Amino acid sequence: MPFNFNGDNNSKKHISRIIEIDIEKCNIEMESNTHGGFFGDGDYFAKMSCSDKESHNDFYNWKEMPLSDSLKKVMGMSQCDDKGCSTAVEKYSIPEIDNGYYYFLDRHSEATDKHDDTNLNNRYSMNFSLAIYDADNKIMYFYEMDT
Repeated sequence: MPFNFNGDNNSKKHISRIIEIDIEKCNIEMESNTHGGFFGDGDYFAKMSCSDKESHNDFYNWKEMPLSDSLKKVMGMSQCDDKGCSTAVEKYSIPEIDNGYYYFLDRHSEATDKHDDTNLNNRYSMNFSLAIYDADNKIMYFYEMDT
């Protein structure tokens, strides 16, 4: 079930809970939420500047970039709405990041390991959260998809 994003504090609390890192000192620069309708399908995106995140110690539960092939595939899938079709990477201007970390959480009811993305593209629906941290620019991108 999607989170009710209605303000900077609630968004930060939700993201912190999902990614297992305190982002209270991060500043949300951009936020978008397309969840709606009866089933709550849609996506949520936040771009945050996080100058207080300095080392790998901050990202103890995360994996080093690049993204896995499964995550590259899902982030590169076209999604269409009334404004046209684009990928999540294009829609939210997520750059290619070489030096950084990512955190994946599979929230699908069929997930057997919530941090394993290998079956992500083998289902009829997707419910996941993905955070990507650009260590060079100290920018965090947070993306959730619910279909």
